[in-house]
Amino acid sequence: MKRILLICLTFLIFLTPVVYASDISVIIDNEEISFDVEPILENGRVMIPVRAVFESLGADVTWDNDTATATAQKDDIKVDITVGSDVLYVNGEERAMDVPAKEVDGRVLIPVRFAAEAFGCTVKWDNDSSTVIITSEPEYEYYNDKTVPLYDAVINTAEPIENNGEDFALDAYVYSTTYDDVTEYLMAVQKYTDFSAYSSAFNEDMTVTHAYVNSDSTAAMYITFGEKEPYGYIAVLEFEYAEGHEPEAAPETSDDAEQTPQQDAPNDEQADNEYYPDTDDTVPTFESITGAQLIETEEDEEYTIYKYNGGFMGEAMYSMMLSMNYGFTIYDTRFDFDSTVKYYTDGEHMVGIMSSMFGSEVWIIIPR
Repeated sequence: MKRILLICLTFLIFLTPVVYASDISVIIDNEEISFDVEPILENGRVMIPVRAVFESLGADVTWDNDTATATAQKDDIKVDITVGSDVLYVNGEERAMDVPAKEVDGRVLIPVRFAAEAFGCTVKWDNDSSTVIITSEPEYEYYNDKTVPLYDAVINTAEPIENNGEDFALDAYVYSTTYDDVTEYLMAVQKYTDFSAYSSAFNEDMTVTHAYVNSDSTAAMYITFGEKEPYGYIAVLEFEYAEGHEPEAAPETSDDAEQTPQQDAPNDEQADNEYYPDTDDTVPTFESITGAQLIETEEDEEYTIYKYNGGFMGEAMYSMMLSMNYGFTIYDTRFDFDSTVKYYTDGEHMVGIMSSMFGSEVWIIIPR
């Protein structure tokens, strides 16, 4: 009797509870989609047929019967899902699912969130109407007249930190967050805006700063992230704009917030030390743009090297100003063990900028 009871209990344990959820609706970009196999609820997860969802998102779907694998392809994104596996592959990269893919009446079903996020979509659940809402182009709130989306609009679990300017720049936007969420945010910035990664550096307090610049070099975003006492893991966003491209309005982070004044290009009436020698008044000095102090100057037969204790932020700011206000474009980049040298030209003159990820010095290299 005990043996029979044990066998029955074992059998019940391995039965997976499946509840068909015919009342669940799925809306993709404001259009409700229909299925020939209804979504199901399994272990608290909404499972949907991948073909219907992927094709509604514009992907082509194929089926390999030998491996029981469905493959969806859209532009440069390829997604592979195998029946019985709790891992899907996005361009060959593993992404673990909390419920394995399964076959129901000839259709492959996976958790809706993983299906949508595989193609960079956002997913929301409306509990009142039992509706899954998938958005391929999310309508975020933006900083500064649609520059980049608000951090906490993309990462809705992030908590804004009140910023009074004591620990961060007054015009910075500060959030309590996680490393993974910073990564997700930067992916959204590159996917939904024309900003792309420009350069990165480690700071003395062990945080990291990434600089992102838009396609026409008229605006830049700096995001600094890492552990910072007493706040925990933080993300700090700052923005800079070229003259004439400032946003019409910018949200304030506190009542006493002040916007950093825009650095204009020097004009002919400014002091001679605003320019480097032998350049026909076309190249601004590093200190005139960043306020950094000159450490020393070295000269040889070909170059004059101006050394500053300017740091990564200064290097990024100076590079941007050359591009935005002085007509210089980057034409060569060279890497060494711990440093990078970028060369800019306006067609007549050359400027080299050397910086290190592990130090604070910035060298400006000017041909003699």
